[in-house]
Amino acid sequence: PDGSAGVASPIQGTIVAIDVAVGDEVRQGQQVAVVEAMKMEHVITAPHGGIVRGVTMAPGDVVREGYPIVFIQEAEVAGGTVTAVAGLDPDHIRDDLRENYDRHAFGLDEHRPAAVARRAARSASGRR
Repeated sequence: PDGSAGVASPIQGTIVAIDVAVGDEVRQGQQVAVVEAMKMEHVITAPHGGIVRGVTMAPGDVVREGYPIVFIQEAEVAGGTVTAVAGLDPDHIRDDLRENYDRHAFGLDEHRPAAVARRAARSASGRR
């Protein structure tokens, strides 16, 4: 539509969700669609605030890279910019996984000094 800019898909994939409808106000950074490719979901966000003037896709449709999914006419909207939610810490280890690691650690050499000493003594004497 005239006066609007298309929000394109960065990849080829399947539309999983369209989160806006024609006439909706969107803020910069707001999620407008989700595209799935190779079992990974990619969130498509509004590059600027405005009013949705067109939606070209529906869930289940296949979209090509660079094809506009939603058209947004730039305008002042209430709410400003959507800030990103704090991401997950990739180094965080869940409690249940930490417990599993601790249980497996009992069988490692650093937790069995007597067994390591016996093995070293046998190796030094030439026995196996």
